[in-house]
Amino acid sequence: MRADPCNERHHLRRNRGCWQLRFTLKTEHNMVGRRVVCGLNTHDEDEARVRRDIVLRALSKADLLEMHSDMAEVMEKE
Repeated sequence: MRADPCNERHHLRRNRGCWQLRFTLKTEHNMVGRRVVCGLNTHDEDEARVRRDIVLRALSKADLLEMHSDMAEVMEKE
């Protein structure tokens, strides 16, 4: 996951004054995605960008860990 460097508000929406993180998680086959909305509990746009980046980094690391464990399982079976 990434935020578009050209768009500072990428994945961010303001709802009643509070910022939210919104993105779509794609399935393995990219056929269907799940829309995720996460409240960032801040009214400050700069703080919302910082919190968005933290969440997206954590999700990317979790993704890499999951891929690594999946690859290890496949290699063990061979």
